[in-house]
Amino acid sequence: MSLTKVTYSMIAGGAVNVLDYGASATATASANTAAIQTAISAANGRTVYISEQLNCDPITVSNATVDIEFSDSGKLIFAAFDNDDFVLDGCTGRIRNYRATHTGDLGGGVFSGLKIDACNNLLIDGFTVDGGKDILIFMYDSDSIKVANGDFPCSVLNRPGNAGYVFGCRDSGFSNCSAENVEFGFAIVGAGYKSGTIPPPRTYDQEMGMYIRDCYVYDHTSHAFDINGAVGATISRCVADTYTGNAGNASFQIKNSTNIPSESEIDTRSSTVELSICHNGAIGFFAQDTRGAYFINNRVIRCQSYGVYLNDADFSIVSGISIEDWCLDAAATGANAETKVSAVGVANTSSDCKLSGISIRLKDTPNASNMRLVYAGGASTEIFDMKVQKIVGASDVSEGLIIAGANCYVASKVVPNFSTTKLNDTALTTTYEMSYGTTWSFSSGTSSTFNLSPTRGMIVGSVFAYVADGSVSGHVWTVGRVGDNDAFVTSRAAAIETVAPNGVTNTLGSNQILQAFGSSGTGAITLNIIVSGVAAS
Repeated sequence: MSLTKVTYSMIAGGAVNVLDYGASATATASANTAAIQTAISAANGRTVYISEQLNCDPITVSNATVDIEFSDSGKLIFAAFDNDDFVLDGCTGRIRNYRATHTGDLGGGVFSGLKIDACNNLLIDGFTVDGGKDILIFMYDSDSIKVANGDFPCSVLNRPGNAGYVFGCRDSGFSNCSAENVEFGFAIVGAGYKSGTIPPPRTYDQEMGMYIRDCYVYDHTSHAFDINGAVGATISRCVADTYTGNAGNASFQIKNSTNIPSESEIDTRSSTVELSICHNGAIGFFAQDTRGAYFINNRVIRCQSYGVYLNDADFSIVSGISIEDWCLDAAATGANAETKVSAVGVANTSSDCKLSGISIRLKDTPNASNMRLVYAGGASTEIFDMKVQKIVGASDVSEGLIIAGANCYVASKVVPNFSTTKLNDTALTTTYEMSYGTTWSFSSGTSSTFNLSPTRGMIVGSVFAYVADGSVSGHVWTVGRVGDNDAFVTSRAAAIETVAPNGVTNTLGSNQILQAFGSSGTGAITLNIIVSGVAAS
């Protein structure tokens, strides 16, 4: 009696196994490649199953609906140099549990492991990919491509150029992926990218919605996460851990190479890095040669140089940044001829930037004499709030807030404490929110000056007073300059009152001192008085 071998392909509706078409662990690379391509062509909507480790030559699948699944023992090994190893051209569908090793290249161009080119609605769900290719997974000129739930467990001795790369796509990106021992981690690249050998395939309007989400990079020698030449791109909830390069590359970067699009000035098209963490980096978050870079609710834990730096990055926003320990490299120097290394720096080439929600924690300060809290070198920089915490044993840093850009704005919630030089305004055109108060026990004829009266002068906006102790009956008070008591508020007797200043007389000159004066009344009374305004030019 003879036996008939039952294969996957003979079961109605069953998966198509490449082993049924001649592929095997002992077959040649060319035989396995032919078997895989034949199985995909014969699948006719069924799943193509790869269950063994197979040596392969480069594979190209064009204009097909693919459904490929790898078992945990299935894997493709590509040994050819200077080729795109596995190309999906004009395809749709899905690949599950993709497993591959890609041999490195000799340097004759830019080559990828898995290249997704001109595809649409394609899902790569689960993968394990390693090797020294220029780009391990490359999305190019495609729409709605989702690469998720995978790992790039690379070797220090065979680092890839890039783990994941999405270039000129729409609504496409990586999520829940990790990469280890890489040069670059994950990159989003758009029409503004002009410094590479691969041409941008689309205009800005055709490539919105590229993203990298919930990804992790460990041991990177260049940028772990990079947005280059794209608008409307997002890096969200990502972690860059341990920079091991020697060029001082930022862990997170937003850049536009040599072509800065006017589109990036529109809020909805700004590229954003949000809810992300840099740990043990060189520079944490960096924007250069761009407009409208947004860094929202991020964190830096230990970096060699700057925590955040905006260089030639007009209209950029840093909103919500927590920095614990920066300038840990004794050899770190200030950029653009700056004399210190800042936790947050705005270069003199960046105008109209906004900083808010700055939280700085001093814990490890071995280079305190070279450290600065915030540097505002760009014109029209606005700083809304900052708080600084110092752990027991840490040193005060050399400088607090340094303002060198013209026409900047500093809110009253900016407190540059734990610094030797707390404020140095070299531009002398900054607008400050100011609030000065005094607690004053007085009777008729007594006065009290306000501590910390502004040395640059003040435009008084309001005066607020309330009785802390005693009866207001019969008591009249005024607030003004020393020698001109009623310049701002004249003859006020209310217990609690907010008043506007008197017309054009509301300017306190440089080095003039605020004073409250008791005009009339008997018996002791205690008033709390607060004068608020902005710094005079």
